[in-house]
Parts: sequence; C-alpha cells; structure tokens
Amino acid sequence: MTFYRAKMADSTETPRIDLAKVCRGLSLPEDDSCVFVLIDGSEFLISAFDTPPLSQIFPATRELLTPDAKGMFVCGFTITGQPVKNMVWQHDKNAACHGLILSVSRSGKTQFFAISMAAESLAGAVVWLSTVRKDEKTTRLGQYIDRQGSTALWMARQLRAAKALCEIRAEMPWPHDGKPHDYKPGDSRRPYRPLSVYADEFMTAAQDGLFGEDIRTNGDDLTVTGLKYGIGFKPAGQRPFAHNGFSTEMKDNLRQNSRPVIFNMGAPGATRKAAEGTMENAYDVPTIPARYSRQEGSAIERAMRGEADPENGVSTGGVAVIVLDNGRAVLMRSPYADFDTDLSGTFPDEVNRLTDYEIAELEKRGLWGDWNRDPEPGEFWPEPEEDDGDGDGRSRRRGGNGGGNRGSGSRSENVTSPRQALEAIKSLNNA
Repeated sequence: MTFYRAKMADSTETPRIDLAKVCRGLSLPEDDSCVFVLIDGSEFLISAFDTPPLSQIFPATRELLTPDAKGMFVCGFTITGQPVKNMVWQHDKNAACHGLILSVSRSGKTQFFAISMAAESLAGAVVWLSTVRKDEKTTRLGQYIDRQGSTALWMARQLRAAKALCEIRAEMPWPHDGKPHDYKPGDSRRPYRPLSVYADEFMTAAQDGLFGEDIRTNGDDLTVTGLKYGIGFKPAGQRPFAHNGFSTEMKDNLRQNSRPVIFNMGAPGATRKAAEGTMENAYDVPTIPARYSRQEGSAIERAMRGEADPENGVSTGGVAVIVLDNGRAVLMRSPYADFDTDLSGTFPDEVNRLTDYEIAELEKRGLWGDWNRDPEPGEFWPEPEEDDGDGDGRSRRRGGNGGGNRGSGSRSENVTSPRQALEAIKSLNNA
C-alpha cells in the first residue's frame, strides 16, 4: 500500500477531495476499490492498495467474538486491518443496546447475525430470532440460540413476549436486597439474563395485513422501554424507510443506542438513504460495489478485437459500513462464519435460556409455548359479535390480548386460520 497524507494550510478548513481526479492524477484505477480517503478534521489520508484490501476473508473465531469487560467485540476489519468493534451492551450508559442491520439479499446480513449472536451468547445473553420466511441459514442459527421462527405471526408473538418481559423484570426482586432494579451490565446479582431480540425483514412484517400493526406497535414500544430491563431490539431488512415500518421514534432510539451496520444496498444512493439519520453526513458513506473487479488492459482494445471483459470479480459479501458513536462511517469486512461447517466453535457450549420464573410469568399471560399455533379468538383482533340474549338485537364484542375467551355459540369457534379470522372481522356490523 501507499499512503498520501496532508493537511489544510488553514486548520479551520475541512478538505474536500475528488477521489476520481486524485486517481487520474496518480495514474491509478478509480473504480476497483483500491483507493480510499480518510478525513480527520483538517487532515486527510489517501490509501492506495495493489489489490482490494477488503477482498480478504477473516474467519470468525471465539477469540474475536468474546466481549471484553466493556461489552465490545470485534465485528470487522477496516481497509488497513484495524479491528472494528461493536457492543453487546452500552457500558457508558449502563444499559442494553439495540441494533440495526440493513442489506440487500446475499450481502452478508445473516453472516453478521451469526457473529453478533455468538458474541451475545458468549456474554451470557438469551437470543431470539424471527424472520418472515424460512431459509437454511436462519434455521441453522436456531440450533445455537433460545428461540427461532419464520412467520409474521411468530414475530408478532416474539415481540409481545419481549414487551411483557419488561413488565415482569420490572417486578423481579434482586437477591441481594429483595428489591427490583434496572438492568446493570456485568452485575452478577441480577436475577435474569440480557435478551437480544432479532427481527429479520422487519419492514416487510410490519406491513403484513394481519399482524403488521401489532408488530409495528410493539417494536416501537420495545425500542423505548427495553434497554432498562436488559432487552435489546435488532430489526433488520432491506428497506429502512419510515413508512415501511420504522417510525421516527424507533429510528431515533436505534440511532442513539446502537452502531448501525449497512451492507450493500444495491446502489450508492440507496446506501446513503439507509444511513440517513444514523450519521452526521450521509453523503460521506463509502461506496460498496457489487463485486471487486480489477481493470485489466484497455477496454478500447478489447472492444476493437471483440473480446469479452475479464471475469475476475470477487464478491463484496460481508463488506459493510458501520456508523460509530461520533457519526463517522467506517468501511469494514465482517468476520466470516462458515454455515457449511460447524458454528459451535464460535458459540458457547450451552444455549442461554430465560429463568423458570420468567417462563412461568409468560405462560400466565398466554405468551409462551408454540408461537406458530393458530391465533386464539381475541388474541390479535376483537372477537366476532354475538347476541347477548336480551332480545333487543344489540350485540357485544369481546376483546383482549394474550388469548381471549371462547364464547359458546360464537362464530369464532369455526375460525381455524388467520385468513378466516380476518374475514370474520370484515363481516361484523360497522366493521
């Protein structure tokens, strides 16, 4: 590599660099991901590499992923090989942390799930993962964490249970004084483990016709209330826009209590949009190409000879932008977790679970057990109206959450699927 370092003559000025012109001036290719700029105040550093530095694979190891005393673990490496750290709790705020992971398909999002979940598990956390659709990698992760499911219904129940745990933990006495306390990272006296709740394709689930409103509402609530009870919420997906599930309140809480990680979003403009609101200047977001491809020979000569362009591209899967605490975007490559072999080398030997007390309290509320079971009448929607028997033709409606009561002779007894439940609601008077 070659470093070019300089600073502005006037220390109050910030340099503005046209990297394409710099590359042409140095007779270097400008679009093969080998030249980078780092600006720090009035100083800047241009790094020129012979080969794309982030094309190197960094295997995930338990040593890298084991959090230190402040809850930090290595989540990637920069172009210069510097380790980049993420957190499993907020040591400075004495609280849990949220997360935000964004990417288009095949960009490394699920790989990042694996290393983050391993780090959290090594720190003693309980991990839940919900997705909208089932796939091989998320199913494999389910073997190493407490709970994993793959429907919008499962996600809705996961968020309801996590929200209820806030109430449960608020009343749990700590053994040293018999009084409830807020979550304190690293305090061995706390009566519960931290909980990390992942919701993949959250924006898609938030628009689900049956459970979307419930998912949006409880996702918002969890980002606000979860941290003081050791519960972090990690939504992920491809569309970070507010009208697709992210409310302004949720984005503000995620920005303040996480280090957002943004993989390839398909285009520089989409990546900037994904970073909007998470950093000081979204236009400073580094570009992530679809592939690393070195220029070879003259494109004009190949065109004149009718030759194909060389096919030597290397995938940029695993390369991401992480937004650090000061709002500065850093380009990194996350360690590689090999799903084709055994992930047990990075996860602890035992899966972390909730306490028996927490499970019993969730069962009392009807929020535990099989989260794939058909919705109970009154669980997500009001039960269909039924005649109250007083002969005046008026009706009453049963509501509730966490499992409603079944009424004798009610149409709800014939409801066996979410679709039938929706149709029953539509058939109600004044619906």
